[in-house]
Amino acid sequence: MAFEIEVKKNAFQSATLYLDENVLRFGDKEIQIRSISGFGYMTTQTKVNGINASKTYQIKIWQHGEEKPTMINFMGAFGGGAANEKYHTITDQLWNYFGDNMLNMLHQDLMKGETIDFNKWTKLTSKGIVVYRKPLFGKPYEVIAPWDDLKVDTFQGTITFKSISNKKARTGGQLLDKNLWLLYFYIDWLDRNPQIRSQLMDVPNSYRLLEKVK
Repeated sequence: MAFEIEVKKNAFQSATLYLDENVLRFGDKEIQIRSISGFGYMTTQTKVNGINASKTYQIKIWQHGEEKPTMINFMGAFGGGAANEKYHTITDQLWNYFGDNMLNMLHQDLMKGETIDFNKWTKLTSKGIVVYRKPLFGKPYEVIAPWDDLKVDTFQGTITFKSISNKKARTGGQLLDKNLWLLYFYIDWLDRNPQIRSQLMDVPNSYRLLEKVK
């Protein structure tokens, strides 16, 4: 069943966001669902003299084979008002139409023992999050934040994933960055299902960390 909602692109224009099992449309933009490789979203509240003014809602959609994401922006007045509800409804539908499937595929790949290049600085394995470190002096090396040793923090539009026992094993970025929400909800799911997390960490993985040269 299709989902359709109208939002304000700016003070003078509105646009319709449309989603079904095959396509996402926003204004003159069209994305095939099967081509989506990642997404991110966040809100920004503008204040004038300490008083809430306009609120901006941003969504980025990445597609396979394309480096730059498609941007979906809309706005709300003052503290957002009805636009807040529309934003939450839209992000829920993103998960409904493709995000949940991406979560399932992520877990399946990790359970096969695959190593996933998550972003420039981060890999995912069945053992945890591998973080690439490049010190100012010395050679690069990698550290790992195990799935059962993670803390997740969100603050003012950013998200951080970090090992509880090793402060150097940390990564993150803006909520709008590619698939950080995906990793956030995957970790949350593992935390709520410790038996599945243990099964995951028992899966053999052949990836060898880039060791620190002493």
